[in-house]
Amino acid sequence: LVLATLLPGVVGPSILFVHQYQKARAEIEKNTLQTVRALVHGADNKLLQAQSIAQTLSTIDAFAAGDFERAHHQTRAALIFAGKGMNAVLRDRSGQQLFNTTVAYGTELPRHPTPSIARVFASGQPAVSNVFQGVLRKSVLASVDVPVRVGGEIRYVLSIGLGPEEFEDLLTPKSVPEGAVASLFDRKGII
Repeated sequence: LVLATLLPGVVGPSILFVHQYQKARAEIEKNTLQTVRALVHGADNKLLQAQSIAQTLSTIDAFAAGDFERAHHQTRAALIFAGKGMNAVLRDRSGQQLFNTTVAYGTELPRHPTPSIARVFASGQPAVSNVFQGVLRKSVLASVDVPVRVGGEIRYVLSIGLGPEEFEDLLTPKSVPEGAVASLFDRKGII
């Protein structure tokens, strides 16, 4: 008789507890998914912004004239308004840098071929690189690479380098729930 009276009092709250737990867990999963989607959208927007800047800069008439000094100055001036961690690099098919807005025009520049540049020359489409160590900036970067056409032919690739500071406003305490950890990483899993 005692068991018959206590059993509903124990089972009822247990079932209610399990139901509340499942409901809270579903809510946490929903909120986490929304947060992740917002962060991915923010990162994609940064990359699309860099791609738009690169595609606009790739139309500078100095490229057709082969006037890399003027192209360097115009590109550097335009990037002042773009972002605090952006730089531009123009490369030929071999990966030789023709100019790099990180340094003054005329500075000896390295040859730095990358898979994303080869992909742009092959496809004629913009590409996003994996994270790499910048030779001149001495910091980690990712780049958005676009073709530069001269006379209808892809002659160069213009890359907009994005440092970590370009993404720092995405991963703030306000954008990530308390107790959560978020990272931005490339296709190879490099953070």
